[in-house]
Amino acid sequence: MKECAARGITHILPMTEGEIIVFDQNRKLFEQAGIRLMIQDSKLLQIALSKWETARTVKEIGLKSPRTWRPDDGECISYPVVVKADRGCGSKYVKVAKNRQEYEMALEAVADAVVQEYVGSPDEEYTMGVFSDGTQTRSIAFRRTLCGGMTCTAELVEDEKLDKIAKVTAKNLALKGSINIQMRKHDEDYFIFEINPRISGTVGFRHLLGFEDVLWWLKLLDGEKGFLDGVCQEHPPVVGVRTFGETIFRECAVPAKSDPLEISARGGTAADRQ
Repeated sequence: MKECAARGITHILPMTEGEIIVFDQNRKLFEQAGIRLMIQDSKLLQIALSKWETARTVKEIGLKSPRTWRPDDGECISYPVVVKADRGCGSKYVKVAKNRQEYEMALEAVADAVVQEYVGSPDEEYTMGVFSDGTQTRSIAFRRTLCGGMTCTAELVEDEKLDKIAKVTAKNLALKGSINIQMRKHDEDYFIFEINPRISGTVGFRHLLGFEDVLWWLKLLDGEKGFLDGVCQEHPPVVGVRTFGETIFRECAVPAKSDPLEISARGGTAADRQ
């Protein structure tokens, strides 16, 4: 706290779940010092930081989530299933088990595990940023491909179902600020498997497309009004590619005689992204 005062820090944006937990536990100290924290309220954090609570809440508010249970619940298992840590993030805490042997190995490797049915496919994975000022809600969604657990390509998508999911979630969680919702699409429905109560890894892509949720959150904390009025976001087709930073391609077609290296830099041909 003394360091914050000495450096004139007025706002703090925790970036990881571990940091968010620490700041939440000590939020009163920062409030008393006049330092504004860019974190959700404790009730929302209790839900979003637990995969179990997330699945339960998602179903309570009328949205879809993969069937989720504890290993000792006696559920009838149909493989494959996903075994993941109830708390924490990162692919090392997520195991896909295709049979009983792999399931038992996953339970040994993952502490405090929850189990979910395997829904959809990696080709139908979506990430959606959602921001609300308590009155208005804005969202932006990408169909993504993963590299080592991180988004490496992000294809901007628009779907009324996604917009509804964003608004229902924001309303029922009394959202103020930014969250990230991770989903898979199956049989034309979106299944929510995580709600991340933080600024997610696609923040660079979002900002380049007019979804400036970090700046909006700062304005919200500073008491500004009406900053979401007239917000202009881009529309598909847009593809983002993560290299050493974030790159946006608004013209997605690759010339027929492009050099292979050029195609690679553009994130593959249109056929590769299907």
